[in-house]
Amino acid sequence: MLVRKTLRNVLALGVSAALVFAGSTAATAAPKNVCCVEVSVISSTSGGLKPFGDAYVAGLEWGLKHFTKGTMVVNGQAIVLTKYDDGGLPDTATTHFKTAVGKGSKIVVGTISSGVALSLAPLAAQNKVLYISGPAKQFLITQRGSQFSNKYTFRSGVQTEQDLIPIKGALGNNLVGKRIVLFVEDNAFGDAYIAAAPKIFPGAIVVGQKVTGTQADYTADVLRLRQSNPNTVFVAWSNTATSLAMWTAMRQQGVLGQTPIVTGLAQTSAYPIFGQLLGSENVIYSSSYFPGASTNAIGKALRADYQKANPTLAPFYGEDLFTPDGVTAAQMIVQALSQKADKKTGVTSVDAMIAGLEGWKFTSMKGISQIRKEDHALIQPMYQSRLVREGANFIPKLVKLYPNAAPPLN
Repeated sequence: MLVRKTLRNVLALGVSAALVFAGSTAATAAPKNVCCVEVSVISSTSGGLKPFGDAYVAGLEWGLKHFTKGTMVVNGQAIVLTKYDDGGLPDTATTHFKTAVGKGSKIVVGTISSGVALSLAPLAAQNKVLYISGPAKQFLITQRGSQFSNKYTFRSGVQTEQDLIPIKGALGNNLVGKRIVLFVEDNAFGDAYIAAAPKIFPGAIVVGQKVTGTQADYTADVLRLRQSNPNTVFVAWSNTATSLAMWTAMRQQGVLGQTPIVTGLAQTSAYPIFGQLLGSENVIYSSSYFPGASTNAIGKALRADYQKANPTLAPFYGEDLFTPDGVTAAQMIVQALSQKADKKTGVTSVDAMIAGLEGWKFTSMKGISQIRKEDHALIQPMYQSRLVREGANFIPKLVKLYPNAAPPLN
């Protein structure tokens, strides 16, 4: 009980320390003698996905200032940024999207929830606006030929299959007959892993176990998991409000420490949970990013600014899992607006923005990245990591880098 109480307090502190953004606020005003470009960000800055949404929006705002040298102007076009909170709810996000388009927004970015992104992608095509999905991982958002993908929809984060690449590398190629149970939330996020895993783990017996992500107690679900006799358990969990209860049930029912676990390394406020309940023994952590993973100029600049602005948030200073997704979205916005502007309006057309993004290869905060022209997947580095205790903190350390991690081209 003491461990559970302590971890709950740590998680609450980590969440409350994250930056908070209003539901709908204008962040900038246009300078004189330049055209305005309305850019809207729809993100989850409340609810169970709040830590992810806060990190994403903070990275976006930092990136826009960094890549415009503080001017918020690109190619004679002033970026006017408006922020919306969807709370992780597709209906709310849809309403915000329609409001944004009605106000003249030609660029919409964001979304943490896969269910939200699947709702918004078709709206981008219907309204002919550029939509850059955020950390939402459902591969159908941009998969070539899916009912949701279209030429207007891109992404600034990883997709499902990319999460599995470090895990495949760690498990090796000899998976024939091995039983891999996917313990996932019963939503679009979890469905994507169940659909993608057989492609990444050929020959393995892949079994999906979908679980309600809003429960207070997961004992019965974990008992069912243990009775399925897995060789490896893959856990995909996004709801920060229930992750402690889920992992505690894993520990209490003897799954942790006995069965090899593979999972994604989550937000920094969850490191104490992972460190104390999971540790590094028998655990493979896949990560799209962790603070300190980037050593290039962009990462160093962000870290210096974050440390100056948030000294009390040591040792990570507010940098988090989806910070790079926001920074990359900012780079994509700048790249899109850098294309030739229309002579009459002074604003770059959406078609020109799309052409400027397709196939674009660039140095992101994570390293060399490229937008694949065929399906708008973002090829980028992925990481295998471990957690190490340093004093009172658990610090992620790189085990292996997977550069140019590309999902299958369907």
